[in-house]
Amino acid sequence: MDPRLRRTEVKQAVDVARVAQRNWDLDRQIPEEDLETLIYAAQNSPKKQMETHFSLHVFTHKEKIREIYDQTKKFSVYPVTDVSPENEDDWKPPENMFADIDGNFYQDDHFSVKNSQILANAMFVYCEDKRSVRGGTHFMAKVDGASPNVKSLYEEQIDFSIGISVGILLNSAAMMGYKTGICSALEDDEIAHLLPLDPDGSMQNPKLLIGIGYDNPGVDRTLHQETMNKDLPEDRRQGDDDALFKFPTFEGITDVYINGEKQ
Repeated sequence: MDPRLRRTEVKQAVDVARVAQRNWDLDRQIPEEDLETLIYAAQNSPKKQMETHFSLHVFTHKEKIREIYDQTKKFSVYPVTDVSPENEDDWKPPENMFADIDGNFYQDDHFSVKNSQILANAMFVYCEDKRSVRGGTHFMAKVDGASPNVKSLYEEQIDFSIGISVGILLNSAAMMGYKTGICSALEDDEIAHLLPLDPDGSMQNPKLLIGIGYDNPGVDRTLHQETMNKDLPEDRRQGDDDALFKFPTFEGITDVYINGEKQ
């Protein structure tokens, strides 16, 4: 293959994978051969010294996907009249929308919508798996009374491995012609009860949800799968009451430096 064509294909896949698909053609089904290939890509991604850092649950049954999707009402919707280019940098969330209570994050779900980017034809659920312990920080993180800092070092390694796998999964899906979505805003305890137990009988700890599937041709990818504007408080609506809620989009700017010089 012409190297120029390969480079073009890589960039095209990245352009597809970098944006979230918010609605899906749920009348279609991903072929088993494609699903197996996607699982292979996610399962065999590089990991730090090939340690075991996560388990993977893959669902294609609509009922189970919806059960998990129903536990993602965490996408915050801000008042449309409060944010403008003039005050965007100084803007703060409305009082009581978020809170830090006893070390736990709280948000008022009255001002949120479910994350429809994972109400897809297939759902990949990434969960922590701490069976493989090799590094010194891993050993110390499992010692009774381990400090929050030492524990966070182990969690960081787990998150790195999951992130690498997700990147390979999304790009593989894009190269195969599928759209994707990512959701980290989830009710982990509730979703854990919807998953099989660990081999030792303990609960799984879900960290990230991935939706993969077919888009709706001719439909704006940012439109919610099912939530209407009228389902939101009046000051959070993005258009006509009987129109689907439209997710905001962001630039996702990443600065690049080559040999110390910003590009």
